Amino acid sequence: MVDGLIVSIAEPAVPNMQLAQKVYRYEIRAKEGSSSSNMITELKESILADIVEDEMAPFYLTLCKKFEWAEDESFVSPLTERNADTLAKLDSNRTEAKENAGETEVLDAMFAKARYLMRIGNQPLAFVAYDEIAAMEKTSSVKKIDALLEKTRLALFLMDRAAIKECIQAAEAKVESGGDWDRCSTYIV
Repeated sequence: MVDGLIVSIAEPAVPNMQLAQKVYRYEIRAKEGSSSSNMITELKESILADIVEDEMAPFYLTLCKKFEWAEDESFVSPLTERNADTLAKLDSNRTEAKENAGETEVLDAMFAKARYLMRIGNQPLAFVAYDEIAAMEKTSSVKKIDALLEKTRLALFLMDRAAIKECIQAAEAKVESGGDWDRCSTYIV
């Protein structure tokens, strides 16, 4: 673990699926033109609080486009700066691992970056990071399946049905071509 950026098993699941539920409830209430605008306001405030807590600048911008919210530069700017700082540290950790450590540490650094991108809701970059992990020649099938399952979780978080289907098909193919018993069971569940 470098600078506490490697995600451990004891940490909460990423991304925050309760936030996805809030966004879904907000979307439903907004579409039906809920007479309780107070409830919509409370949901939006709760969503924004979760966004700040997890430094989710990319996800905030996605929601602004989706719900036609006005982008608040004073809200998103500090989050974007923290995202850039953390990503720079993660890239530095990967470079350090390449130069001074083994393949396992490099893979851990790659997963740390992918998980951070997933945590902040940056789907395009997170998918690229997970695809990079899956494309590595010396990566075990177990780690490749892990990358595909984490990619699926992000797609579920963002309610991206096309990506969910694609990720599940890729995971199924990888499991059938060879994966350990534990990952096969995880996929089946």
